Amino acid sequence: MILDTSAAIELLLRTDKGDQVLELVSAEDAEIHAPHLLVTEVVQVMRRQVRSNVLDVSRAAESLSILSELGIQFHGHLPLMARTWQLRENVSAYDATFIALAETLNQPLVTADARLGNASGFGATILVI
Repeated sequence: MILDTSAAIELLLRTDKGDQVLELVSAEDAEIHAPHLLVTEVVQVMRRQVRSNVLDVSRAAESLSILSELGIQFHGHLPLMARTWQLRENVSAYDATFIALAETLNQPLVTADARLGNASGFGATILVI
């Protein structure tokens, strides 16, 4: 499966939706993939939440530590660039990077973003939690 940033955040912050993601990533045969972009986006979300006093620094640091322990197989962006560009009319370049990886690996994209689940114009299966 491809784990997008919204699903990763839910998992790391241990929300109800995060529990659903945990079930998926904990399955015995689960292989988790993501573009390297996931790390930067998760760090940015944690930074924003700490700066807005929504999350304390130690909880954010713990979440980042958990992210590094999930066994995610990370993929570079360059091989995804052409397809990411082709999706420019449908979704943001950020979302398109995750979709392009899902298409390339023929794996479902797990997201907490209902808007992304309603988007069209691509061949990936989108699993909205």
